[in-house]
Amino acid sequence: MTRKRLLATGARFGGLFVALVLMQLSPADRALAASGELDTPQVSLPLDYPAKAREQVYYALNRMDCRFVSGFWLNSWTTLHYRGDTRALSMFLDDLAKCPGVTLSVSFTSEIDVDCDWRVGHKAPENRFQVEVNLKSDRIELDKLVVPEVHGAAIRGKRKDAERPDDARYDATAVFTAVASEPDANSERIPEADFLKLEGPVRSVVWSGDGKRFASISTRRVQREEGDELRFDTFTTVRIHVARTGEELQSLGELKNPPYADYRFSPDGSLLALSHRNAIETGDDIELWDTETTHLRRRFSTSYARSRPVLAFSPNGKTLAVAFGGQTNQPTMVGARLFDLDTGAELKTLAEPGPTATSVAFSPDGSLLAVGGYLDSNVHVWDVRSGERSELTPGGVKGSPVVLEFSPDGTTLACGSSQGGVQLLDAATGDAKSSPEQNLSSCSRLSFSRDGKLLIGASRTRDGAGEVRIWDAQSGKMLLTLPDTSDSMAFAPDERTLSVLIPGKGIRLVDVSRYLQE
Repeated sequence: MTRKRLLATGARFGGLFVALVLMQLSPADRALAASGELDTPQVSLPLDYPAKAREQVYYALNRMDCRFVSGFWLNSWTTLHYRGDTRALSMFLDDLAKCPGVTLSVSFTSEIDVDCDWRVGHKAPENRFQVEVNLKSDRIELDKLVVPEVHGAAIRGKRKDAERPDDARYDATAVFTAVASEPDANSERIPEADFLKLEGPVRSVVWSGDGKRFASISTRRVQREEGDELRFDTFTTVRIHVARTGEELQSLGELKNPPYADYRFSPDGSLLALSHRNAIETGDDIELWDTETTHLRRRFSTSYARSRPVLAFSPNGKTLAVAFGGQTNQPTMVGARLFDLDTGAELKTLAEPGPTATSVAFSPDGSLLAVGGYLDSNVHVWDVRSGERSELTPGGVKGSPVVLEFSPDGTTLACGSSQGGVQLLDAATGDAKSSPEQNLSSCSRLSFSRDGKLLIGASRTRDGAGEVRIWDAQSGKMLLTLPDTSDSMAFAPDERTLSVLIPGKGIRLVDVSRYLQE
C-alpha cells in the first residue's frame, strides 16, 4: 500500500480510520484504580513489551516537532494533547504506525475542549492508540495530511457506514486493517523511530560520503594532582561504526590529550583523515587511517599555519585540501594547501593575503575550491587546475563563512556564517539567492540531500547544544525543526533518513522521505 492523501482517498469518507493490527497483545502491566495529570507524554505498556519497542513508542510520543500540551490518566486509559502543524502530525502518525504490537486508529472530531491540534487516547490492556484530529485547528490542513504507509502484507480491508463528523466534507467512514511483516534484511532503510546508542560521551560524529559508516569521537576526563594543583587529562577515542545499526567496526585506540582539529572520510569511505593541531615548533600533522583494517596508512606533517587545519577531500579522493592562514612570521593569508594522498606531497598552495581560513569545500566536479575566512565577508574561489582566483561575494556575506557546501549539481554554494545563518549564492556569479525562511542565527554545519531537494543547516552553542533545520532547497521553505540536537548530521544511504547526534544520548534517525516526494 502506498501513501495516500486524505482528500485523494477519502474526500467522501466521514471520519477516516486507519487501523494497523500488528501482533497479538499481552495484558497490560498495570491496572490503574485512580487518576492523575501528566507533565510529560507517557503511557502504560505491557511488562513483556520488548525494550526496543518501548523506545519506539517513547520517541513517537516525544517527537521534537510535536509540542506536548497536557495529559492525564484514568485507570488504564491515558489521554495526551498535542500542538503541531500538518507535517508534524503526519510524521507522528507514521511513527506510531511503525511501533510493533500496537493498534492505531485515526479519526476526526470538533468536540475537543482543550486548545490542541490533536488528542491521543491509549488503552493499556489492548495497547491501542486512538488519535483524534481537531477539526477546529487552523494548523492542520486536512488535504495535506498523510495516512501512514503500511509495510508488509497486502491490505485486507472493509468499509462501513458511520456517523459523519461535523465537517461536511466527509460523509462516510473508511476502515482498513493490515498485518505487518518483517522488513527486508537487505534493505538500507532505517526505521525512523530507532535511536542508536553510542558508547561513552560522544563529542562529535562525522559520516562517510556514502552514508554507510560514521566515525565518533568520545572523551573522558581524569583528574590528577600536580604539586598543589589539580589538573585534568582528556582521553579521546575515535571509533568507526556501521551507520545503519551503530555497531562499532573498529577503534583507533585511546589517546591522551590529542590535539584533534578535524576529521573527514574520503568519498569512498576507505580512508579517515585526522588533522592534529600541534605547537608552532612542530607544525600540524595529517593522519590517513584505513577504515577496514584501522592501520595508519600515511602520516605527513605541514608547517604550522594560523588556520585550524580544516579538511576537504576532492570528489575523486586523490587530493586533500587543508585550510591555510599563512605562516606565523608572515602576513595572514586566506586559502588552502593541497596534498597528494598517495605520496603525502604538497601539490600547491592556493592563497591570497587576507584573514585566516575557516572553511574549505570542493565543487562536485572537483574543478573549484571555495574558502571562507575568519571575519571575512567574502567567499574566495580558486580554479584548482589554473590557480586563478575569483571573489564570489563582492557584496559580502553576513558574518564569517565558517562552513561551505556546494549543491550536488554545482550551481549553488551554501554558506553557513557565524552571524547571518544560511546564505545561498549562485556558484558561477556569486549573486545572492533568497535566504531560507526562518533562518538560523548562526550556522556551523550544512548538507544537501543527494538529489539536491533538501538543505539541512545546524547550529551549535558553546555548551554543545544545537538545532537542526531542514528547508526546501529551491523555495527556501522551512520544513522541519529539530531542537536540542547538535551540528553533527548526515543522510543515510537510502536518502530517506537523516541521522542527527543527540549529545549524551546517541544518534536519532529522522525519516525525511515525505519531504523528498513533494
